Parts: sequence; structure tokens; C-alpha cells
Amino acid sequence: MKIFIHATSVLMLSMIGINPGHASENNLVLTGTLLEPPSCTLKGENTVEVSFGEQIGIKKVAQGIYRQPVDLGLECDSHNQGWQLTLRWTGNAAGFDSANATIRSEEQASLGVKMYAAGQPLALNTVLKINGDTLPLLEAVLVQEEGTELEEGDFFARGSFLAEFQ
Repeated sequence: MKIFIHATSVLMLSMIGINPGHASENNLVLTGTLLEPPSCTLKGENTVEVSFGEQIGIKKVAQGIYRQPVDLGLECDSHNQGWQLTLRWTGNAAGFDSANATIRSEEQASLGVKMYAAGQPLALNTVLKINGDTLPLLEAVLVQEEGTELEEGDFFARGSFLAEFQ
């Protein structure tokens, strides 16, 4: 606002024939405070593990019944001072998910884990803005590529969450 008012004053002085060159060269002072963003950790910087159990029916995965809550254990300094907390989900994308929210299993390309935030698919590499310091309910759901059959055996899927302030 000060810059606009000053620019208007110079324009008015020019219009009435007063030379604005006599104005002080230091007539605008800009000040501010640099702040470091608060620190955050997820699960104390340990790996978050989500287990779907030992009794997963391979014929039932397509029904979407294997759903587990994901507790990231987010801990942030309480002095966020206007910073916007964001969360981003990354991993090896499963090519069969149109919502692009699924990472694929390392053992079976047609098996994946789809992430949801507050009941909606959380697309990979998309910034999710968090209100306050409380994360929305995160859930992991086992999914499979349509028209494929899964094989019996153990599986792993690895993804990452990045919490940061903007």
C-alpha cells in the first residue's frame, strides 16, 4: 500500500509541474522478520508399517474390504506462525489406478495399496494442504488391477509421506 501511495504522489507532483527529483532517495523502508519453519517428524523418523494381516483372501482383494488406518504419528512444533502444513504421498505408481493414488506391490504388479485422505483418494505427488496441525484420517486399501488374478504369497509395497511447511 505504501508503494502505491508513493507512486501516486510522484505522479501528482509531476502533473502539477513540481520536480519529483528533489525527493529523498531513501523514502521507502522495507522491513520484515525471517522465520524458520517449525520442525515436524513423522513417527519419530521411524518407518511406519501397516499390516493387512496374515489371512487375506486373494479373491476378496478386488472388493476393497482390506482397509487399514495409517497413523503417521505427526509431531510438529506448536509455533507454526502462519505456515501452511502440507502432506505429499509418493511411491512407485501402479499404472492401473485412474486416480493415481496407488503404489504397486514389489512382488505382484497387479496388486497395490491405494491411499485415502478423509475418504478421498490421495493422488501421488499431489500436495494436500492440512488445516491446523491435525492430519485427516489416512487409510490404506488393498486393490488389484481389474481382470487380473493374484498369486498366493507375501507382498510389500513401499511409499513415502513428506510433511512440510510452506
